[in-house]
Amino acid sequence: MPDSIQTDPETRAEVVHAGVAFLAATVGWLLLGGLITAVIAAALRPDPSMPLEVAARLPAALALGAVLQTGGTLAVVLLLLRAFGRPASSAPARPVQVGLAALTGLTVGLLPGWIADRLRELAPSGESLLTVLQHTLPDAGLGPRLGLVLAICVLAPIAEELAFRGFLWTHLRRALSAPATLAITSVVFLLFHLDRLQTPSLLPTALLLGFLRWRTGSVLPAIAAHAANNVVGMVVLLALDPDRTPSIPLWSATLGTLASWSVALLPWLSRRGPDADVPPAPGPHPG
Repeated sequence: MPDSIQTDPETRAEVVHAGVAFLAATVGWLLLGGLITAVIAAALRPDPSMPLEVAARLPAALALGAVLQTGGTLAVVLLLLRAFGRPASSAPARPVQVGLAALTGLTVGLLPGWIADRLRELAPSGESLLTVLQHTLPDAGLGPRLGLVLAICVLAPIAEELAFRGFLWTHLRRALSAPATLAITSVVFLLFHLDRLQTPSLLPTALLLGFLRWRTGSVLPAIAAHAANNVVGMVVLLALDPDRTPSIPLWSATLGTLASWSVALLPWLSRRGPDADVPPAPGPHPG
C-alpha cells in the first residue's frame, strides 16, 4: 500500500505550527526544569554553604526533582495535545501488541549500555544521570527510591512517548514519510535528554520505539517498551555496587539487540500496513 501523505499548503502550515509549538514548549520546559532543580536543591540542602550542584544529588532532591520534571513534561504534552486537537496516535493497540512491545524493552537497553561503557572509557571525567543515580540510589531511603521509580519507570515513559512518538510523530507524519518521521523524532528524542552518555547511546532505543510506533500505528506499544526498558535499568542500578561499574560485553549487547528486533518484527505487531500510523485528515469544521 503506498505511503499516502497530505502535502497541501494548509497541512504543511499546520505541521510547521505544531513543530514550532513543540520546540518552544520543549525548550521552555527544559529551562524551567533546570530552575526547578535549583530551587529544590536550595530548599533541601542541609547547609546553606553547600553548592547547589552537590545538593541536587541528594536523594530527596533528586527524587523530588525527577517527579516534578517528568510530571511537568506530561502536563505540557497533554496541553499540546489538547490545544492542537489531535490524538496521540491514530489506532488503538491490541493487548498482544502491548505485551510483545514490552518484551522488546527488556533487552533493547543492552546495546545502549555497551555504547555508554565505551563513552566512559573515552571520556572518564564528567557527569551523567546514570552515574549520579548509581551513586545516589544505594544511600537513598524508601521515599526517594519510590519517587525515582515513579518518575523513571512510569511518568517518563508515558510523557516522553506521548511527546515524541505521540504529538510530534502524529503531526510530522501528515507531511513526511514514515522513515523521515522516524529519523526526526529519534534525533529530537536524543537531544531532549541533554546527557553526555544518554544522548549518543540511546539511538538504538529511539529507533526501536519509533519502529514500534510505525508498525502498530499506536503509541501504547512504544510506552510499554520504554517502561520495560526503564524498569530493567532501575533494577540494575539498584543492584549495582556504586563503586564498581560492570562492563556489558559486546556479545551480550548483540544478542539483546537481536532479541528485541526479532520480537519487534513478529507479524502480530503489524496492524494494517506501512501507513497504519498516518492520522486521518481533520473533518470539516461545523458552521
